Amino acid sequence: MGAAFNLKPGDVGAPLTLGQNWLVYRVARKNGTQPADFEKQKKQLTEELLQSKRSLAFDAFRAALDTRLKQEGKLKLMPDKLKASALWLV
Repeated sequence: MGAAFNLKPGDVGAPLTLGQNWLVYRVARKNGTQPADFEKQKKQLTEELLQSKRSLAFDAFRAALDTRLKQEGKLKLMPDKLKASALWLV
């Protein structure tokens, strides 16, 4: 998305892939930089970024743990049991 900063208002950016989806964007308008606004939002932006990184790290940890436990035979999924118990919840 860094290319969007080099486009003029009204320009369309090159298509980008997002997993199995595509993103096409057009720059509607550009606002000038406001250092005072950034300072006001800095704490919130920092917290949002940290939360996003924490979430990604936890997801990576959980996936690695799941894989390791399956390889060690300590975690066994029983889809037939899950389906049977799901019927009781309905």
